[in-house]
Amino acid sequence: MRAALWGIAALVWPLALSLLVANATATLVFYGIGLALDVVLFAGWLTRALRYSKRAARGETFFLQTPGAVARTRGITAKD
Repeated sequence: MRAALWGIAALVWPLALSLLVANATATLVFYGIGLALDVVLFAGWLTRALRYSKRAARGETFFLQTPGAVARTRGITAKD
């Protein structure tokens, strides 16, 4: 849920600022910065998704982690 809120905020803030500032150059700058932040968020989410897929492919059982939380891996493989 938190990741979805970060994603929505990353998409909405340039729109909100461009509605407040009626300058075409500022609007382009806001959207440029917003696009860069969207790329960073996408790379982070993709990295986490790939890590989880590798763990699942090894047969490891685990809980999805929230950022900053302590890992709670059970360490039991499906082959045991």
